[in-house]
Amino acid sequence: MNQSKFLQYAVWGTLLLAIGGIGILYFIEERQKRSNRAIALPIVKSIDRFSLTNQLGEWVTLDSLKGHPWVANVFFSRCPTICMQITQRMKELQEAGKKHKALRLVSITTDPEYDRPEILAKYAHRFGADDSRWVFLTGEKSEIARVLAKELWLSAKENPADKRQLELDLYTHGSLIVLVDAESRIRSFYESLSTNSPIPKILADLSKLEAETNSF
Repeated sequence: MNQSKFLQYAVWGTLLLAIGGIGILYFIEERQKRSNRAIALPIVKSIDRFSLTNQLGEWVTLDSLKGHPWVANVFFSRCPTICMQITQRMKELQEAGKKHKALRLVSITTDPEYDRPEILAKYAHRFGADDSRWVFLTGEKSEIARVLAKELWLSAKENPADKRQLELDLYTHGSLIVLVDAESRIRSFYESLSTNSPIPKILADLSKLEAETNSF
């Protein structure tokens, strides 16, 4: 075989390998997309509505959050037990989730009579909250109770005075974090105080939600 033909065969062989490689990569990518859809997060329920006030004294409604995936938790600023740990976990999520630019964090107080916007602003500052991404919400007690129980499925109840073990043991509430997608649908719950941080799982699930959006 002369050198000219050898070079021709080499060029054609390289082209065929390249085309084959592109085909394999396309096949793998499509399989990955199908796999991601197969393990998509379930749609637990749709959220109806709410209207509350943030730490800046601004109204926050469900429409304010539409188009953004968001996570929510329950707390109150005078809490003597688990609230600091839960809020610290939310702070860690704020930092770890910076690449998810659409992500919003929502912390809802169970103690609106004390947790007025100015109190929440101090609490938010204490945890380094980015006011543009993390809102601390207060409002009418009945509206808060409705939003937590009916919309977000987060548990909270007021402790009668004679049942309090500590003076400021005002409320009993859960430590779950709930993930809501950009279409205002609950997609998952996470235990914020688990030994293994839930943050990697939350971030992985956020990526799934983003993949859902990009697949349309």
